[in-house]
Formats: sequence, structure tokens, C-alpha cells
Amino acid sequence: MGLEKTRHISDVVIHPQNPDVVFVAAQGAAHGPSEERGIFKSTDGGVTWKKTLYVDENTGASSLSMDYNNPRILYAATWEHRRLPWQVQSGGEGVIYTGSDCGLVHITRDGGKTWENITPAGLPESLIQSIEVSPHEKGTAYIAATRYKFNDFQSMSYKTTDYGKTWTNINTGIDKDDFIKVIREDKQKKGLLYAGSERGFYVSFDGGQEWNKFQLNLPVVPVTDIAIADNDLVISSAGRSFWILDDLSAVQQSMGNLKGLQLFEPKTTVKYEGFIPSWMDLPPGIGENPKTGVILDYYLPEKADSLPVKLEIFDSMGRNIRTFSNQKDENFKAFSGGPSPEPLLPSHKGINRFVWNFRGKTLLEIPNAFVYGDYSGHRVKPGKYKAVLHYNGGTSETGFEIVQDPNLKNVTDADWEAQQQFLERAAATLTEVHQSVNEIRKVKAQVVHLNGLLKDHEAHADLLESGNQLVKKIDDWEGKIVETRQSNFQDVINFPSQLNAQFFELRSAVDVHDPRLTAAVKARLSDLENEWKTYKLSLEEILEKDVVTFNEKFKEKNIPAVMKD
Repeated sequence: MGLEKTRHISDVVIHPQNPDVVFVAAQGAAHGPSEERGIFKSTDGGVTWKKTLYVDENTGASSLSMDYNNPRILYAATWEHRRLPWQVQSGGEGVIYTGSDCGLVHITRDGGKTWENITPAGLPESLIQSIEVSPHEKGTAYIAATRYKFNDFQSMSYKTTDYGKTWTNINTGIDKDDFIKVIREDKQKKGLLYAGSERGFYVSFDGGQEWNKFQLNLPVVPVTDIAIADNDLVISSAGRSFWILDDLSAVQQSMGNLKGLQLFEPKTTVKYEGFIPSWMDLPPGIGENPKTGVILDYYLPEKADSLPVKLEIFDSMGRNIRTFSNQKDENFKAFSGGPSPEPLLPSHKGINRFVWNFRGKTLLEIPNAFVYGDYSGHRVKPGKYKAVLHYNGGTSETGFEIVQDPNLKNVTDADWEAQQQFLERAAATLTEVHQSVNEIRKVKAQVVHLNGLLKDHEAHADLLESGNQLVKKIDDWEGKIVETRQSNFQDVINFPSQLNAQFFELRSAVDVHDPRLTAAVKARLSDLENEWKTYKLSLEEILEKDVVTFNEKFKEKNIPAVMKD
């Protein structure tokens, strides 16, 4: 929120008429005195802050309340607290159709003044379960009638193209013991129909002339209604909850004509991310939220487990943002606090779905070094992107767009660009930090190995001591970059996080829904970069002076490559 050093915030109060006016009660740091305590006020939604109540360096604000009938009145409670730090030594207009439960269909074309019976000829007494008026063609409508109450389970669905003067039976392809209960036409594609039945789901690509099963992972269940919202297919079922098929783009673009390799253009995606803690135990049967990101559907003509499938994401400048594969990285080694393995592309025959989570390349890790942070690349900004699919010598590509959440107000392209530059800058420095640690660890491993060879040779005791001193100097340097004593998330309480963890924390604070940067995060990044410059100079001294000196001593001893007892 732009408050860098207030640490513990006890209350946040937002003005009821002006959400840009925010008050916070800050208790301050847990250890030792601090001037960053009291009540702070922001008039720009948290970008900048001004201290409005301050008692002393030991007194924080523990509670804050506003009189919402008169927001000028606030009540604040303060708390003087002092705590010694722990010492740790180790560790259509007018046209209306109606249906009835006795098998009649009527229409009005004058806003209800007069009605006409347009019941299909030959339709026996039945329940008109649903009526769908085509969004594409005037005079076209579909009805689904049922007679299960008469112990008749045949499907009785009809289509008219002339306001009900004539009707066509459209039941070809429906299972003999099944019947349609609801029909809906796609809002974007004429003739693309969806049908919910007593035992599942069907699709027609030719205006109902022929139906095809479209069950996917939907259980065998009566489908009672269908809606299309934001190009997602939503159904209600009898006793088995609501179900959503996200993004109908692949269905609309293929229209059942699937042959060679094809990557479908996804719908415009809103940059938004919900949050469910990974540790939260959800009750059985709870609804499943959609995955966050861009839905990329693609068709493979055959199963491709043994052949590589590659998906590349590029930005508008042609820069590769991320690459995915269906092949497992055999060199990946998991460890506590480390990065997650790269998600694998599904590669079965038919339509496959992969969701890109807006993120760029995973950060470089320090093997076996726990970090309380996220190695995932930062999220990209709204804009135009391209996806390219490679398989068996062929390629298919499509463009797509990510747009800003419409609920974000007063956010400009410049804000997004500034956020991206900040995150790229932080990632570049953090990568350099980790590269340096990995490099010095390789040096240390060699010195430790040599020390192991020298420890039983008294003639080389001085060289052994030099090696031990070099190892200690490397350890001291690394200990300022990485807290090697941490092994799980609770250890961050016991052992202070070091430089790399500070970068991780700053990235997570900035890589958020609202891209606007505060002065505090800008200052913090500069502080961390300056710290790294100092440590980098120390590293250069170790590599260019201490290591060189050790090598020279080793050379002076004329020690053979192979030593015998």
C-alpha cells in the first residue's frame, strides 16, 4: 500500500463516499522503537501517505474506527509496547413465442395484442420444455417438447424458419432412449446449436439436421437449462449442480471439421486472478473455479506422447515470453522452497486445452536453498500476444489479446509499462544474484574437495588453512545473500531472510492486480540494488584476489594431481 516501514497494520478504514481517502492504524515494528507508528492518511488510494497522528516512537495505533454518519470523526486507540529482540545463536421487437404443457405453441408479432397458434402439425399432447429464438436469422426458432409424463421417451424437437408456419423435425442423432429438454443457439455462430437432454449433452453444427454427443467430462445427468455468457457455456442440471464450459472458441472455429494440426484463437481474456490458498481444505462437492489465464485450445490429429509438442508465447515485439512442452524435464529436481516444475502440455488425440497463467519464464534457482517466495515469472501486462504451436514438423499460430480488468479505474498504459519495467529490472538483478551464488558455490566445492585431499598431509597444513579461510569467507558472503538455515516456511520466523528473499518479497508486492507503483516500492528496489552492488564488489574480491592467491599457493607447493599417502 505504499507504507514501507510501518510493518504491523491493525486497521484500515476507507471513506464511505470517497474510496481514495484511506486511513490506516499502524502498530509499527515488533522489535524496538520506530517513528513509523500511528495513524496515516492517503488521499490518492494509497499511492502516497501522510502521518496524521503520532504519539511517540514506542506507541502504535492498535485500533481505528470512523463515524460513517460523519466521516470527519474517527476514533483511534493507541498502545505503547516495547519488546526486546530475540537473540538466536544457531539454527427481435414485438415478436413473442409461447409454449404450454399441453403441447401448444403460440406467437404474437404485435407485442401481445394478438396471438396465433403455431403448434407443429402432428405434435401430440406434450410439454413444451423450451423455446429458442435464433439470434442470427429472423423467423427462425427451435422448440424442445417432451412426453416423459406419458411414459414416452422419444425426442421431439422442431425448427421453424418462417415464424412457425412450417416446422421441421430435428432429432437425428439423439439416442433412442434419450430426449432433448432445452436447445440454445450459439450467439456468434449461426447454426451451431447446443442441446441439453435427459441423459447429457449434444451439439449440432448444421442447424439441427444432425446431433452429436458432446458429453466431455459432464456426468450422465438431466440438463435442465443452457445459457451462454461471455462466450462460456453454462448449464444447470437436475441434482448435479451447475457446470460451465469455458470459452467456446474452439467449437465455433472448428464447427466439427477437425483434420490437421490447429491452434484456435482464444477469446479476449481479462487480466484477473482469483485466489484460493493452496493449504485451504475445501469441503467435498464445492464448485471448481476456472483456471486463471488465457485458454489455448489446439487439435492434434493423433496421440503425441512420444513426439514433442511445443507451445511458444510471444509479445507484440516478437519476444519469447514463455515456452511449454509435453516433454518432462528430466533434469528438474524439486526441493523445499524451490520452483515448481514446468506445466506439461496435454497431447492426446483430439482437442487439448492448456491455460497460460499470464506469467513469464521461471526465475533461476539456487539448488536446495529454501526461499519463502515465488519463483514464477511475473505476470505480463494487457496487450496483444501470439501463440505458436509446433508438432511433427508443422506449426499453427494465432493471435490473442489480454485486456485490463474494467473494474480498475484511472490506470493507464504508462502504469502497466512502468510496472513491467520494474518487475523486469527486479528479476534481472535477482537472476544475477542467484547466478553469482551458484558460481561461488562451484568454487567452494572445488576448494572443499582440495581441502579433503590435503587434510592428512602435514606438509600442506598452511595450504589447508588457507583453503579453510577461503571457504569461511565464501560462506560468510553467501550468508548475506541467502539464509541457508531456513528449510521451511516457519523458519522465516527463526532466521532472518536475506537479500534474495527481500527481492522475492518486493516482486510479490508489485506483481499485483493494480499496476500503479508507489514511491516506497521504487525506493526499496533502489535500496536492494545498492546492497547488491556492495556484495557484488565483495564477491569480485573473493574471486579475483582470494581465489587467485589460493591458486598461487597451490601452484607453489607443486602438489601433484594425484596424491598418495
